[in-house]
Amino acid sequence: FVANCTLQFQELLRTTGASDTFEGWVDLEPEGKVFVVITLTGSFTEATLQRDRIFKHFTRKRQRAMRRRVHLINGHKFMATYLRQPTYCSHCREFIWGVFGKQGYQCQVCTCVVHKRCHHLIVTACTCQNNINKVDSKIAEQRFGINIPHKFSIHNYKVPTFCDHCGSLLWGIMRQGLQCKICKMNVHIRCQANVAPNCGVNAVELAKTLAGMGLQPGNISPTSKLVSR
Repeated sequence: FVANCTLQFQELLRTTGASDTFEGWVDLEPEGKVFVVITLTGSFTEATLQRDRIFKHFTRKRQRAMRRRVHLINGHKFMATYLRQPTYCSHCREFIWGVFGKQGYQCQVCTCVVHKRCHHLIVTACTCQNNINKVDSKIAEQRFGINIPHKFSIHNYKVPTFCDHCGSLLWGIMRQGLQCKICKMNVHIRCQANVAPNCGVNAVELAKTLAGMGLQPGNISPTSKLVSR
């Protein structure tokens, strides 16, 4: 996964007007742009005169690529991922079991890893820069959000410890990672910039509370009054 973009066919027809060719820049998610040239040919009447389509069998590799869909939850772009090392879920903190196939879901932007059963329960927004800018520009329209920054510092671990963000092991003998002074969250140094500002928040209990209210955590928009400490 590199980037994703959507171009509505109705918008394409409206933009081209009398012309049969569309040329322009299209915004990509999470960030970037791509220049596309699209030529519209044929019509509904001409379509009946065209010869029948010849369907070709997809290769197994192509079929696997087609099945990898992106799940959009609170700005996260989760995709089923094969985990090559022992990994823990960043939501429920439980081990992600499995040997064959794709055991968990990973956000292609902030790299957090979760169970398949947990990906729709994520209550914090993705921390990618593009999403942060959108939150700041539309703060008056927001209704729910969490903004409690962590206080990380370098930490020496005496026992094997796993990152609470990407779920993988903190490697090394000394200064293996960072630990929050408040909630004791452990993360890689490389993961610090991607960690959501949810210090002290029990994401599992919050998701259960929202579910009890009939709300889907992944479909709640942020609030104009952000929870802060």
